[in-house]
Amino acid sequence: MLIKKGEGRIRGITLIECLMTILLSGVLLTLGIVGYQHLIISNKTTVYLNELVTTLHYARHEALTRRLPVTVCHSSDSLHCSGAWRDGWLIFINPLNKMQPESGEQILRIYHALPKGDQLSWRSSLNKNDAVRFNAMGSARQAGTFTYCPQGRQRYGGAVVLSLTGRVRIEDALDKKSCD
Repeated sequence: MLIKKGEGRIRGITLIECLMTILLSGVLLTLGIVGYQHLIISNKTTVYLNELVTTLHYARHEALTRRLPVTVCHSSDSLHCSGAWRDGWLIFINPLNKMQPESGEQILRIYHALPKGDQLSWRSSLNKNDAVRFNAMGSARQAGTFTYCPQGRQRYGGAVVLSLTGRVRIEDALDKKSCD
């Protein structure tokens, strides 16, 4: 409270001014939180798409370096090719071109499951959606697209596209059926 000498009157803010300030602060805070949620989901998509790009680059690099086929497959137990892509995936040396890591084959990297509700799918040009294989020359056995949708929200999703030559690129725009 402010009191000026000689006036005897107390100056301050009124109840209406206080309520308007609180109301305006609440509206601005609400708008800020909505914008911040968009930022968090967009960054999450970027992180997982970059992780997929890194996975594919690493698998291709290992195939070229070792001069052996390398496979990337979905894995729910981190030991075998099983489950769905959202359950996690692994990279292994695959000289016998089988679908499972064998005793003589080495698992190079393991990636754990995505957060609950996130979707990840692989659609290949040959309709073999269980794995991505690179031959000893670094070429992919089939071209295709990984599609990632956080919490099933297509608006925030993205895709990683793999060409037959082993090149990888990211696409931000998804078609309407991508997250179904």
